[in-house]
Parts: sequence; C-alpha cells; structure tokens
Amino acid sequence: MTSTTCPSAPVSFAPVDCGEDALRTEARRLDVASRRVSPIVCDVVDENSVKEAVERTVAELGGLDMAFNNAGIQADAVELADGSIDDYACMLTINLRGVAVAMKYQLAHMRENGGGAIVNNSSLGGFVQVPGRAAYYAAKRGIHGVIKSTALEYATRGIRVNGVAPGIIDTPCFRM
Repeated sequence: MTSTTCPSAPVSFAPVDCGEDALRTEARRLDVASRRVSPIVCDVVDENSVKEAVERTVAELGGLDMAFNNAGIQADAVELADGSIDDYACMLTINLRGVAVAMKYQLAHMRENGGGAIVNNSSLGGFVQVPGRAAYYAAKRGIHGVIKSTALEYATRGIRVNGVAPGIIDTPCFRM
C-alpha cells in the first residue's frame, strides 16, 4: 500500500507481506531510496489482518491514495480430477479472495477520502490457459472480473481500479 498527500510530496510506502524476512528486506530497500516506510505483516487469508493493515497504513502514513495488490501462490500442475479440492480452495482463497478483501478495505477508505488508485496483479493465465492449472487460472480469471466490476462501480467517484497481467516471471511463487 502507498500513501501520499500530493503529487509533489515524497511517496510513503507501507509494504505488506505475510513473511517477515521478505518484508524487512523490502523495507530496507525502500528506506535506502529515502522514502518513508512503514512495513506491515499481514495474511490475506485473515480478513481482520487485512483490515488492520489498511487501518495501520492510514494511521501511520496519513492516508491511502494508491494500492498495489500482489498476493498469490502457485501449486504443482495437476489435473482437476487428481487434485485436492482443499488445495483448489486454498488457491482461490489466497489468489482471488485475498485481492477482493484487500480492495474492500482500500476502496472504503478511498471512497471516504475522495479518490485513489488500485492496481491488482493478476496473470496472463487469466486469459490463456495450459493443462493442469485449473485452480490458478480460475483465481486469476476471477481477479479480472473483480477489476472490471469495481472499476465501473467506482469510476464516477474518482477511484481508478486496474490490473496488470504479466506472463511468466522468475519469482519464488513460479514453478513449472
């Protein structure tokens, strides 16, 4: 999550991650760039954790004007008939529900404060599929639906909602 009060003001960041080590690394990287940084541990599976992260961002940085939602996991490729429905549900919970919950609290704040911008990271997998990734692709396709719907809902209130759909990126999440 990001906060700033005017375009010429220095940008403040509230990096949010469920992993404390990754969060500390990112906070140090941002701090070196002479920005105000307020790292927050958050688990997108826990709605209260997400709500508290947004509230803490607003309290510590003075507002929330921009947000980038990038929660996601990947699993080994498996045919739907052979996979675990619990694993399928976990994928949807983190990759789709996590984005929706984050947007719920971000949008509520932005609506009260006259505008903002949200960008959600999805995947090319929301548009182009390969075998063995039904849960991942269902979640990413769902994110596109959430983006389109909320973009229409909030456009007249000064809130932009967009998404990016990158292809394969070398991250710890990606496994073939």
